[in-house]
Amino acid sequence: MALVYIWDFDDTLVPWYLMKRSASNKWLFDAWFQLNRRIQDELLKPILMAAMPGPEVDRAMAAEALWARAESLSHFPPEAAAQITNCYRQYQGFKETEQLRMQTNKLYDNWLEKSALVLHTASRSGNATHLLVTGAPLLPALAKAMAFHMNARIAPGDIHSAHCALGSKRMIMASLVRSPRFAGAPFVAVGDGKPEREAAEAAGIPFVHIAGAGDLAKALHVQTGCAPGCAPGR
Repeated sequence: MALVYIWDFDDTLVPWYLMKRSASNKWLFDAWFQLNRRIQDELLKPILMAAMPGPEVDRAMAAEALWARAESLSHFPPEAAAQITNCYRQYQGFKETEQLRMQTNKLYDNWLEKSALVLHTASRSGNATHLLVTGAPLLPALAKAMAFHMNARIAPGDIHSAHCALGSKRMIMASLVRSPRFAGAPFVAVGDGKPEREAAEAAGIPFVHIAGAGDLAKALHVQTGCAPGCAPGR
């Protein structure tokens, strides 16, 4: 079966915290952050709010609460989830997006170009499935995937947030590895930190450590593991 990648987002697919913590490049993080908020406020939030019952104030509060506790779009009303999915897939970017991408690639060793190439190559050559498990709340995680043009390779329903009180990267990764949807499939986790490594170890799947943009290609050459009960490399 096709390989299933479980990706971390920040400082794995994009140099998010590297930009945020940089004294000289903090302006670039701020620009991406503002773009993320614009996508949330103008595109995503209105969809869920419109699907909530009751007066406008109640709908706004209900939508905020659902965004805060949702682990994935599977927790949303089906009609709202379908509309968010459509918005996510059709997003082409605002006018400032391409300039931000060029500046980020220039300052961070073509990080965005390399991550896009790895996602594309894995999908094209091995028909891989890409899942995203992030510590961010679901709303900014979806917006970030749109902002960085990951929406062409990572389905909105495959973005999972470990931010809510009942979730953790370890729990979510273990659940994905056991999911009937991926029965018998080989898995690999890719991330930059200890939480992702420990989650992969607990789930019994290989882990690829990303310390910089140059490490991303390693994800294409890992020895695969799979869910308990299947044959490795199958």
